[in-house]
Amino acid sequence: MKAVLTQKFLPNGVEVVLKENHFSQSVAIQCWVGAGSIDEEPGERGMAHFIEHMLFKGTARRAVGEIAATVEGCGGEINAYTTFDHTVFYLTMGSSHAAVGVDLLADAFASSTFDPAETDREREVILEEIRRGNDSPGAKVGRRIFELAFAGTEAGRPIIGSEESVGGFTREQIYSFYKKWYQPQNLRVLCVGAFDTDEMMGLIAKAFSHLKPEPLPRRRHPEWSEAQALARRSVDPAGPSPTVAILKGDYQQPRLEIAFLVPPAEHSDGPALDLAAFALGSGEISRFNRRLRDSEAVVSSVGASVYAPRFGGIFELSALVQADKLLDATKALAREIGRLRTTEPVTDDELARAKANLKADRIFRDETVDGQARSLGYGMRTNFKLQYDEVYQALISSIPETALTGAVERWLAKERAAIVLLVPEAIDITEDKVRAAFLQGWQDGEGRASAKKAASAPVKKGASAKPGGDSAVIKLADGIEFIYRQNESAQLFTLTAATEGGLRAEDDQTAGTHYAMAGLLATGSKRRDYDDLMQTVEGLGAVLEGFSGKDSYGFHLQGLTEQIEQLLELFSEYVLEPDFPEEQFQSLKREIEQAIETQDDSPSGICVRQFQKLVYGRHPYRLPLYGTAATVSSMTSKSLLNYYEKSRDAGPWCLAATGSLEPERVADLVRKATERFRPCAQKRPFPSEAVRLSGETGSSRLPKDREQAHIVYGFKGIDWGDKDRYALDVLTNVLGGHGGRLFKELRDKDSLAYSVSPIVAYGRHGGVIGAYIACAPAKKERALDQLRHEMLKLKDERPTAAELDRARNHIVGTHELSLQRSDAQTSSMALMQLYGYGWNDFLSYPGKIEAVTAADVQAVARRLFDDSQSSDVIVGPETS
Repeated sequence: MKAVLTQKFLPNGVEVVLKENHFSQSVAIQCWVGAGSIDEEPGERGMAHFIEHMLFKGTARRAVGEIAATVEGCGGEINAYTTFDHTVFYLTMGSSHAAVGVDLLADAFASSTFDPAETDREREVILEEIRRGNDSPGAKVGRRIFELAFAGTEAGRPIIGSEESVGGFTREQIYSFYKKWYQPQNLRVLCVGAFDTDEMMGLIAKAFSHLKPEPLPRRRHPEWSEAQALARRSVDPAGPSPTVAILKGDYQQPRLEIAFLVPPAEHSDGPALDLAAFALGSGEISRFNRRLRDSEAVVSSVGASVYAPRFGGIFELSALVQADKLLDATKALAREIGRLRTTEPVTDDELARAKANLKADRIFRDETVDGQARSLGYGMRTNFKLQYDEVYQALISSIPETALTGAVERWLAKERAAIVLLVPEAIDITEDKVRAAFLQGWQDGEGRASAKKAASAPVKKGASAKPGGDSAVIKLADGIEFIYRQNESAQLFTLTAATEGGLRAEDDQTAGTHYAMAGLLATGSKRRDYDDLMQTVEGLGAVLEGFSGKDSYGFHLQGLTEQIEQLLELFSEYVLEPDFPEEQFQSLKREIEQAIETQDDSPSGICVRQFQKLVYGRHPYRLPLYGTAATVSSMTSKSLLNYYEKSRDAGPWCLAATGSLEPERVADLVRKATERFRPCAQKRPFPSEAVRLSGETGSSRLPKDREQAHIVYGFKGIDWGDKDRYALDVLTNVLGGHGGRLFKELRDKDSLAYSVSPIVAYGRHGGVIGAYIACAPAKKERALDQLRHEMLKLKDERPTAAELDRARNHIVGTHELSLQRSDAQTSSMALMQLYGYGWNDFLSYPGKIEAVTAADVQAVARRLFDDSQSSDVIVGPETS
């Protein structure tokens, strides 16, 4: 069912915007109030934010805490936030509770009591919030940037107010501000989710129509003017430019931010500036990362972004810098802006990557009803209203290079920059030195960038970006490889140690061994018991644990950088001197046995497991990771410990780490931690090599007393190193998601099911590719036929350009998001190196995906989708 958009004004002025979308049985309800910090009078600084807190502190009908308790009781979430020009109250919950949600927000908006005692209590909470911000280096820099960039305007002061202003508010003053701005004609109610539009409109009208409008005060802030913005200088128009501020204090990590005033997002230059910011500072292969972080090493982390509300915004460059590189970093950032303006405008490759990622960002945002509601609310505040997203996407997709260059030249001018540095007290640096470095860098960028262009050009799309620091594979000893990826801004040291094993090393008699063994790794050693370990690890705020999967097992370690030596000592102890405490074993065993006992409660789980049995045949991939009742009952803590000690030394290990320390130091520390570890350098032989994917094709029908039939249809897949892996990932995304063929055809068009999705899995010995659907029993044969039809159709019909673009954008975007966490990076590096595919697979993956063509997708479909070699399973009523 296509989403239905509706806009309506109630007689009292409340604007209602509904988006009926049944892709999930949830609803997001939001109240957008047109009042923020820029609407405050001099004696009201911080009141808009204060009221945000108070609206959940009791109403005429509900006691303090009752609103949140009601929402949580419905399985939902409720919260609020305040910006410069609006305040938003939002909740997300199951659509069956939508009436409750509407009533809750209407009650909070119209009937909050502002109890004096609760007002005083909340004042203390807000004062603590202010103090927390004052203690935050990032918040201090951000606040100072806005003070400089918007000097003399209401946007130049903090939204939250100050300790003095908030501490002086009376209940009557706060309530007066509330009554002044919380009028029905200043309210927009947005709902997105699974509801009937007419019914939802009726609920909102009933909840809000009784409100009587009173005249709104005249807004104090003027409309944004392009001419005034272009002519404006930060702070003192007659003073030196650019404007510089240095914040000194008890800090360890210097920070540098540079901002330029830019127009609101709906301005014609908005999309161009978004694309320019992405090219400069987003992603591993952006100019800032490749040049300033990796090549020149003048920053440890760096980025560029645009924040552009209605009154105008900022184009902001942010960097974490070593103390002795502050002026070099300032010069380098200015140089890159200078180059962007003149000799090195955004390239075709950068533009294509930026467009793809900005599209993907919007795809990810709209995967939730809350994300859709926020997007809709933002768009309604622009002149484009309901069409904002479509207009923005069209502008992004069609923007010419001349428009991008023009926007950069117009808005990124050196005399209009605001520069803020936060540095340790002892640093000897002055505003004049910073300003001189900035201007010199700008001159270098505009005047002689061409001489360096070839040496420092951005990496082309699809290239493998070399990370900062030493990224080589280091052989610590026979059987131990180590990879380190330096990130100078990281506060955590993260390490993954992996070796081959897992399901691939098991059989019917040993299934679940690695899963149980991993659960006991790092629970005890010959030197300390479980309690001692937990006190040590948790006292450090660290993580030390085992893991296992289809093809490997090992350790994850993560903790603060300054504790690296202690962490690695713990790691060495629990790798080389393990003990598996009996009490922890018994607890783990009970958990596994309970999981086995309840596994058949899920018909979808039964369906997928049966499909794996058909496809994998005698290969251990068919077995559940946690084993069977028989294998688990035969396990003992001693047998698992014996197995670990034997397996640990029987084959090579790969260790991968990320952190801020120098590569040489980390390598020395890891070498010391593993000096007593001498595993075999030869690959382990596994009996499963002989069987690979030996399954037979066929059908399976399993009766289960449920209201739905659960269906899987599919084929044998491929392994991690297969040349068609990237094309198969794209194929899976062409089929999957709310914009994919399966959802559109089987759910939206044919109404066969609520849930339908592709299945793909890889392994060292191969994988599976298929699709799953749950539907009414009467529709099961038709649903199976439709799954078969849509998958086989890819052999004859290549995906369209739009389908291909959507799939690639989604894959690249989710991949980049998933790798924001250091443990995701170390896991990928260790495992892919261990399997023989190269540690940097995660860096080259986006380029490989972007290179997939429609012909590639069709080719892999023709290779794998042979209906005579398919398997299908149906679990549900009347299937025997």
